Amino acid sequence: MSKEWKEVNLPFSDPGRGHEVAPPNLDLEIAGHFGVSYQEVMQVVQHPEQSQEYARAKIASGKSGVDFLQEWLQSPTPYQRDYAVALKTLREMDAWEMAHPKMAEYAQHRQREHLEGTFKGLGLVRPGVQIEMEDGNRYLIGDINPNMGVCGNYTAFRETAVVARYRVLIEE
Repeated sequence: MSKEWKEVNLPFSDPGRGHEVAPPNLDLEIAGHFGVSYQEVMQVVQHPEQSQEYARAKIASGKSGVDFLQEWLQSPTPYQRDYAVALKTLREMDAWEMAHPKMAEYAQHRQREHLEGTFKGLGLVRPGVQIEMEDGNRYLIGDINPNMGVCGNYTAFRETAVVARYRVLIEE
C-alpha cells in the first residue's frame, strides 16, 4: 500500500457545469393518467386567493398569511375541499412521476453526469483517504463524512471545491 500523494486537481463532487440533458417532460402522460394537468392542479394550490370565497373570508377574518390559511382549511367549503383534493392530487402526481421509468433513467443519467470528472467519481470518497484541497486544507475522510461534512447539515467545503491531491492511508 502506497501512502504517496497523487495529484488529481478535480472538483470534489460537482463538476460545476450545467446539465446537458433536461428532465423528461411527462405532462401529457400525467394528464392522461390523472385526467387533469399538473398546471391545472398547481393553479388551485398556488393561487387560492383567486377564489372569491377565499378573498371574502380573508377580509372578514382580519387575519393574514399562514394563520388565516390554517383556520380557513379547518372549516371546509367547496373551494377548500377542492384545495385539499388538489394538494392530495399533487402529491400523488409527484409520486407517480418519480416512479416513472423515464424519471428513473434520467436520475441514473444525472448521477453519472454528476460524478463524471470529479474526485467522488473516482470512487475514493471513503474512510481512510486523505485529501488536500486547492486551498491547502487537508481532510481525512472518516473524520469528515463521505458527504463532505462533520454532521448531516454542515459541510467542510463546497461540492465544487477542488481536490488537489489525495493519498490512501488505510485500505478497505
